[in-house]
Amino acid sequence: MLVADPEIRAAVGDVAFERGRRYAERGDVLKTVWNARELVLIGQVQGSSPFPYTTVVELARHGTELSLVRSSCTCPVRVMCKHAAAVLLAPERSPAAGALAVPAWQSSLDRALDSGGSVRSRARGSALALLVELTTDRDDRFRLRARPVARSAAGRWVKSGISWDVVNRRHHYGIDASHAAALASVYRAAHDDVPWASAPTSIWLDQGGPGLWPALLGLVDAGVELTSDVPVTLSPEPAGIEVDLRAADDGALDMGVHVRVGDLDLDADRMLLIGRDTASGVCWWDDAAVERRPGRALRGQDPRPAHLVLAPFAPPASDAATALLRDVGQLRVPAAETPRFLRTYYPRLAAHARVGSSDGSVAPPELPTPTLRLRIGAEPGHVVVASWAWEYREHDGSVAHRFGVHESTTDWRDPAAEAAITADVLALAGPLLDGSGSLVDARLVAWQAVELVEQVVPALRGVRGLEVVVDEAVPAYRQASGEAAVEIMTESKDRDWFDLTVRVAVNGVEVPVPALLRAFALGETRVLLPDGLWLQVDTPALARLRALVEESRALEDTHSDSVRVGRLQAGMWAELEDLGIVVAQAAQWQEAVAQVRALEEPLADTPVPATVRAELRPYQQSGFAWLARLADAGLGGILADDMGLGKTLQVLSLAAHLRASGRPPLLVVAPTSVVGAWAGEAATFLPDLRVVTVDRTAARRRHPLAEAVAGADVVVTSYALFRLEHDEYDALEWSALVLDEAQMVKNHDSRAYACARTLRAPVKFAVTGTPLENTVMELWALLGIVAPGLFPSQRRFVEHFRQPIERQGDAERLAQLRRLIRPVVLRRTKEAVASELPPRVETVVDVELAPRHRSVYDRQLQRERQKVLGLLADFDGNRFEIFRSLTLLRRLALDPSLVDDAHSGVPASKLDVLEAMLSEIVADGHRVLVFSQFTGVLDRVRSRLDASGTSFAYLDGSTRGRPAVIESFRSGSAPVFLISLKAGGFGLTLTEADYVVVLDPWWNPAVEAQAVDRAHRIGQTRTVMVYRLVAKGTIEEKVMALKAEKAALFDSVMGGGELSDSRLGADDVRALLGV
Repeated sequence: MLVADPEIRAAVGDVAFERGRRYAERGDVLKTVWNARELVLIGQVQGSSPFPYTTVVELARHGTELSLVRSSCTCPVRVMCKHAAAVLLAPERSPAAGALAVPAWQSSLDRALDSGGSVRSRARGSALALLVELTTDRDDRFRLRARPVARSAAGRWVKSGISWDVVNRRHHYGIDASHAAALASVYRAAHDDVPWASAPTSIWLDQGGPGLWPALLGLVDAGVELTSDVPVTLSPEPAGIEVDLRAADDGALDMGVHVRVGDLDLDADRMLLIGRDTASGVCWWDDAAVERRPGRALRGQDPRPAHLVLAPFAPPASDAATALLRDVGQLRVPAAETPRFLRTYYPRLAAHARVGSSDGSVAPPELPTPTLRLRIGAEPGHVVVASWAWEYREHDGSVAHRFGVHESTTDWRDPAAEAAITADVLALAGPLLDGSGSLVDARLVAWQAVELVEQVVPALRGVRGLEVVVDEAVPAYRQASGEAAVEIMTESKDRDWFDLTVRVAVNGVEVPVPALLRAFALGETRVLLPDGLWLQVDTPALARLRALVEESRALEDTHSDSVRVGRLQAGMWAELEDLGIVVAQAAQWQEAVAQVRALEEPLADTPVPATVRAELRPYQQSGFAWLARLADAGLGGILADDMGLGKTLQVLSLAAHLRASGRPPLLVVAPTSVVGAWAGEAATFLPDLRVVTVDRTAARRRHPLAEAVAGADVVVTSYALFRLEHDEYDALEWSALVLDEAQMVKNHDSRAYACARTLRAPVKFAVTGTPLENTVMELWALLGIVAPGLFPSQRRFVEHFRQPIERQGDAERLAQLRRLIRPVVLRRTKEAVASELPPRVETVVDVELAPRHRSVYDRQLQRERQKVLGLLADFDGNRFEIFRSLTLLRRLALDPSLVDDAHSGVPASKLDVLEAMLSEIVADGHRVLVFSQFTGVLDRVRSRLDASGTSFAYLDGSTRGRPAVIESFRSGSAPVFLISLKAGGFGLTLTEADYVVVLDPWWNPAVEAQAVDRAHRIGQTRTVMVYRLVAKGTIEEKVMALKAEKAALFDSVMGGGELSDSRLGADDVRALLGV
């Protein structure tokens, strides 16, 4: 580096230094030229202007060190600016200061090796020079002419063989390429408006703009000589325009405009301004520069100066300064006009040139000084408007002139003083800066306005030269110092919903509740009040209120400026009471809260009707009491006890309770296969109840429904008949609707769901051991029937619960969901309440496929894998084909002949293992249930049992006389019961069996659990052995792994486990295919 960083920082200021560093680091310094002899560094820097700025930096030597003397730039700041810092800091552009001290031996070698006759010079081509000539045009005006010359064989500079056309070519032959390139830069700087294709013989250097001077310095730096008949040099010091004022004896004022270079005042007759319109520099000569013949003009003759010197203006001359030199020169101001001149014109002159009095006869007036003014105004809606202006003020404070911060006017202004003030302001202005880091008028809204008034304005007030004016209309933005005080009152609106009246105050100022609610809805942590006071809303006092509001909004489909809560949110209400912010409650609300709180911990405090001829277990007594309290409170619910815990008996006990209070009959809708079981259980345990089963349509009954169920206490029908005759059921009066195996209506788009949802009944109950199997939307669907006010909006439920829980595993949302459903969902497991049940031992039996079976399976697997992988990109659109392929592989793992009769001779490995197992189980006197999803494989098992002479019962969806088939197994005449999962996976009690075999695993664990629980339920006295046959190395192994992952969904919502998305997706299919 030429100059150390601390010296650069001290010269330009901290802000300009840091901005210059950024310019240098990102490569905005386009070019630098170092004149080691003159100690001048010239560079071009790309700033905010479309055209690069030219910066000249002058240095001085002190021993072996260099120091910064001055800088000039074509930017608005002009002196000691960020562009000067950038040029000095630019990496690999500024030579190291130590390199300036050239050893003697190096100088000798450089002179020898760089000489025109050296081998190195000849290898790189002939050296070039720039011939500079002072001449005149036809109007006797001095001109500066230049053209390239080359060294002849005799060592003289000659014009032949070289021209501007030659140096402007892309390729150079026989000449020094670096010299040609440097000369081409001079050409472009002086004549950039002349096409290269028709370059003149000579160019006029006096037409050169600011870019000429870096080009000339680059020329010298490249070793190109400036030649003429006389010496030609570049001045080590820049030129400047000065105005000299002198008082005449008569009181008049003489003004002279001249050019000064160091201590030298140039003679106007012996100098030439460089530049077309605005002067960029000057050329001057000394001694008897021009020979004139007496009585003759100079027209067309070449002047003969003794020495030509060129220097750029630094700082750059303005248009006005150039006009002063060219058009004014000398003038006299009469004595009477002198005061007006000093008052009016002196400040304008000072803005363009250095004004002084060489003889001290004129005392310059005190100039107006610049003050940067920032005005802060306000508009409605927390909008703050900030505007900047420069004001030049007289000594009495009056404003003489006002300029915008981006106004380019130079009259009356002091750029250096403005730059110094601006540098201090930029470090603190923050939101009042544009993307390039310059001051900008701004319109700030809300929290930006708060930041400006509360933080930025106080910091800016300490900047010297800046005045900050804040209008009275601007709010006094400040943070509340105290804790918010919250009061809540309730007002009853209907049976299930209550409106909250919320009052919040802080520092004695009431907080508008709509603003608070909007902040909660948008997830904001602060609220801004109309008077400028603002408060944090993520405080402990408001955290529970916020949670209540978010929960309320999660349950409603629309947002409003009020808060509604349902009576099932009693747990949240208790927390608000604990905080002491509830000041008044509606009587209905108090009653509703008390009822719901009682539901959260079901107790056996409701006596079981005397008509129940069974001793209910403790958990059954509390379950009945829970159902009775819900019904009495006009609420529905989900009885989700484990399969085999006697949910039917609990519901029939509720029917007896309702009949005892004189209420209408209870309607039970159940799968067709268990309609008769309801009647049978009622006859056994509640013989006084009149139970009517509706198992035929009106056409087959030959009398209307009302007549068929007249006088009944309980009516039981199937889902199919309920759907077909919904209007007739809806026309009757019911005390309650009970949906047995309610997972049958989990599809909220189905007709059965719509019928259950719209049936007019005071309360509705869902009875199922699996209230959800694949997604929480199944639970939402059941709750939409039994507690329609809890989650009325499907869209809000998906956004607030399903997506966070199933996709992100959001534990907080899961906990909130479980808390909300707790009053209306009751679930007990066998492990928790029926410890007297014998154990259930589950075993996975791995089955090795026979070689031929394996060969068929692997060959088909490759086909299906390629097919399915090509379909996964559009999983939903290709769902049918994907599942068809998966089903084919599952069937193939069971028995190849299920897929193609051509494989009838291939051994069915799993059926061979099953046949051996059944033979042993039956021989030992045990009874066994065999489940499969495929009736085709059950047919093959049936054929093998027939062949072996083993008695069996068979049940699938097409079986006629179901009761007789079931009884044949229960009575002991058939030790084996073959059952399809769809037909017998629920609604059956088969505790006579103590062995269960699941032939083909499925990824829905709830389906298998229901099947196994046909045997492992209340009434079972023996250990139940469960065998799952899994074909090794097939899709069945993947199904088992996937099933373990999917089982987490049910436990997470109904129990306490972690959550995963139980729906089968594209990634699951890839796992099943082993990819």
